[in-house]
Amino acid sequence: MKFPLTIRLAALAGAMVTLAACNGGGLNNIVAAGRAHVRLIDASPNQPGPLSLVVASTVINSNITAATPVGVYADVGSGPQTFLIQPSSVPAVAKNVAASTFYTVALIGEPGQPNFGEVIFQDTNSLQSPSTVRYKVNDAAPVAGTVDVYVYQGATLPPPTVPGLTAGQDSGSIVNPPGNAYIPTLGSPTLLPSGAYNITVTQAGNASNVLFTASATLNVGFSYSFTLEDTAAPTPAAPLRVILAIDQPSQGTNQASLMSLVNHRI
Repeated sequence: MKFPLTIRLAALAGAMVTLAACNGGGLNNIVAAGRAHVRLIDASPNQPGPLSLVVASTVINSNITAATPVGVYADVGSGPQTFLIQPSSVPAVAKNVAASTFYTVALIGEPGQPNFGEVIFQDTNSLQSPSTVRYKVNDAAPVAGTVDVYVYQGATLPPPTVPGLTAGQDSGSIVNPPGNAYIPTLGSPTLLPSGAYNITVTQAGNASNVLFTASATLNVGFSYSFTLEDTAAPTPAAPLRVILAIDQPSQGTNQASLMSLVNHRI
C-alpha cells in the first residue's frame, strides 16, 4: 500500500529572529551562570500564525508559520525560565534550562483539542561531526499514539532506530535511548555517510502498519532533527508529516521549505 505523504525539509529561508538586550543582566536575563540556546518549532498545522516565542518579556523567535516552521536558536539565561508561544492559547511552560545546552520548544496538537499544548525537547550533544551524519527524532504527534521510527539506507527495513516513541519524547529520552540525544553518539565508532536516508514511522510493534515513509538527503558535517507532527486532518492514508531541520551548525534564519516526495514501498 502506498501513502501520499510529505516531508518538510527545513532550509535557509524566512525571517531573522528579533532579540533584545537587558541592561545589567545581559540578553534575556543572561547572567554569569551562562547561556542556554532555545528555538521554536510549529508542529500544529491548524494554529494560525505567525508565531513568536517569548522569554523574560523578550521575543526570541518570530515569524514562525506552517511554511517557515523552524526558528533560530537564541540565547537565554540558564536557570528557571518561562516559555510563552504567542498568539496561541497554550499556557506558558516553565523549565530550568542548562548552560551550553540547546532546546526546542514545540507547539503540538490542534487548537480546541485536548492534545493542544507545548513541549520542550532537549537537543543534547548536538555538535556536528566532520566524519558522520548525526540526527535525532522528536515526537510532536499526539494523535499518532506510540510509534516506532526507522532511519536507514537501502531497501530493507531494519529493526526500529527509535522504538516505542510517544508525544513529548525524543531519541534521547526514551527507555534505553539510542542517542544522547543525537545518533550516533559523539565518540561512537559508528559513522553514517552522506546520502539518501529513509525515514519510516509505524505503529509501535507493528511494522506492517506504516504511518509515514519518505526519504531525504543527509550530509556529513551536519546534525539534523526529524520532528513528527500530526497532519491538519489526520486520515489513515496520511496521518503524519515530518519536519526535517538542520540543528548544527546553527542556522542564522528561520528554516523553511515544503518538499513533496514520492512514497516508496517497504
